[in-house]
Amino acid sequence: MLKNILKLLIGVLISGIFIYFSLRGVYLKSLKQSFSEFQYLYSIPVVFFIITVQFIRSYRWAILLSPIKQIEQKTIFPVTCIGYMAAAIIPFRIGEIVRPYLIKKKKDIPLSSAFATVFIERFFDILILIIFLYVNLFYLPDLPGFIIEGGKIFLGIILLTILFIVLLVFKTETAFRLINPILKRFPEKYSTFINNILKNFISGFAVISNIKSLFLVFIFSFLLWFINTVSLYLLFYLCNLKLPFIASLLVLVITALGISLPAAPGFLGNFQYASILALTYFNVPKTEAFAFSIVSYLAGVGIVILLGFIFLFFEKSSFKDLISFRSFTEGDL
Repeated sequence: MLKNILKLLIGVLISGIFIYFSLRGVYLKSLKQSFSEFQYLYSIPVVFFIITVQFIRSYRWAILLSPIKQIEQKTIFPVTCIGYMAAAIIPFRIGEIVRPYLIKKKKDIPLSSAFATVFIERFFDILILIIFLYVNLFYLPDLPGFIIEGGKIFLGIILLTILFIVLLVFKTETAFRLINPILKRFPEKYSTFINNILKNFISGFAVISNIKSLFLVFIFSFLLWFINTVSLYLLFYLCNLKLPFIASLLVLVITALGISLPAAPGFLGNFQYASILALTYFNVPKTEAFAFSIVSYLAGVGIVILLGFIFLFFEKSSFKDLISFRSFTEGDL
């Protein structure tokens, strides 16, 4: 309990620092004027696109789960919405396990297998973001060094992930030969437990052996991030910002980097500061950049959280039920 409170406090502290830097130099009178002059009609297609992205995420996850079990959209879409809501509001990405936990409860899929599919999702998300980053570098070669360094870290994560997946899926015996000497150091109860988790985890990678399914996952991943980019571009028009399309790509990549850091629930502070940082590259005044960050936050994070709570209500669950994933048993894994 104390450890969780400490994590939350660290996240709140980091978010508080980013909120301070986001608000510094923002003039309230100019901010009110900006909001009064926004073209809110553009919010209609943006809301449509954000909901579409949730459907694409749901279909992508269904493809990844299909080698384990075929799941209809009427089941998986609500779980997807609730899971992404939890990932946003539960600090330190702990909420990522909510989706596997819920699909385990509904369809009796081993938790570790379901979590492996989420792992693959994150792999493709990072891969697409790296592609977008290098598009940015091609058109904007004088980007700040921290963005380039962030890209190198992402690229390193991708390479290590590929090595990890290849070893587990295609060289399973070799992987277990490397792991078993370590497991033997644990009591038999725990070594058997970890061994079973790894086997279930590998079953979650079954989609890797199907090239067609893997290609569809890549296409869906590219599509959902491209639609997010288009949504940001429409928000430029809503906020009366005359910026090129490449600017929306830069905002997307830097915001993704920003919310990957520890944060308070909802990525508050991190999201705003990252958006402002990206817009300052295009000489957008601080107040206008902050106004955009609020609108972008309400669209990109707010709608996802709202959808999650709506489906949580229709699923006849409470937020207390949602965080009960902490009490899963050995048999769930």
